[in-house]
Amino acid sequence: MNENENENVVNPNEDYLETIKELKKNSVSKEDYEKLREENRKLLSSLVNGDEVDLEQEQEQEQAPARTREEIIKSIDETCKSLFVEDNSMSNLECAKQIIKYHDDMLELTGADPFENTGDKFIASDSDKSSPKRTYDYLKNCVENSQGDPVAFNVAFQAGLRQILPIGGKKK
Repeated sequence: MNENENENVVNPNEDYLETIKELKKNSVSKEDYEKLREENRKLLSSLVNGDEVDLEQEQEQEQAPARTREEIIKSIDETCKSLFVEDNSMSNLECAKQIIKYHDDMLELTGADPFENTGDKFIASDSDKSSPKRTYDYLKNCVENSQGDPVAFNVAFQAGLRQILPIGGKKK
């Protein structure tokens, strides 16, 4: 072999190393892949079943550090104190936010929905079982749609109540 032929010979190990570097640069970790697959599954399921999926909220919940039992109990105590004071000048919007916070904290602490009817002699119907979730969703939706405006909250809340519980008799 002469000198020109030696220069054209490529070291096969260098090709492999370059290929591996390129693959690593364009790859994702298995953990990230599994997370994306799960999100895809939820989205597909929501399309098929007509459910809504709030991926942003789920991501925020995943990023939030887990609270201790004591922290949750303290939060519940503070929420109750703010709700049940004699001279409560809280707006309906603020009260609704505190109720949602109480609900979420109790659910996190006990695993049970505090809006559910419970008791030894209570037998829940299908409507009783779905009512707490509907109530929570309705209240949360009114808070979110109000965008921090107490008047907008009152309007949204009352309008929804009129749809659920029509007031007054039929107009003649």
